[in-house]
Amino acid sequence: MARLVEHLPHYQDSAILILLKGHLLVEELLRAYIERKVPNPSAIKHEQLLFAKCLMFCRALTSPKVRSWGFDAAKKLNDVRNEVAHELESTELKEKLEAFVVLVEQHSKGSVFPPPERGEARLYMAITDLYNELSRVLRAKES
Repeated sequence: MARLVEHLPHYQDSAILILLKGHLLVEELLRAYIERKVPNPSAIKHEQLLFAKCLMFCRALTSPKVRSWGFDAAKKLNDVRNEVAHELESTELKEKLEAFVVLVEQHSKGSVFPPPERGEARLYMAITDLYNELSRVLRAKES
């Protein structure tokens, strides 16, 4: 959580900056989990293990008994990030961003999200709640 607080931009920064930094922080969390779970983490070449593959490995390394909305939300976060990174004039960016935030809002317990007109603050809260959820899931016991 300290890394998130240290590196996630303020909610008054641009949505794109919050999105990109949040994506990196979630990716870092996924990579750390993989490194803890595999017997020989030095064999992993990080530049070949992109976010989508990290997410897939984390799902595979997590007990099916551990239920979470976090993996689906992380996929939506990656979809939004890919839209920003690969489309100069995206017609789907707002819809994908909203789909990510709404998914987190629907599943996140105990958080009070700002109103829709405070887009950057909603995105900040969604990334924070996703990070918390994945942290919880990736620390969960396998029983």
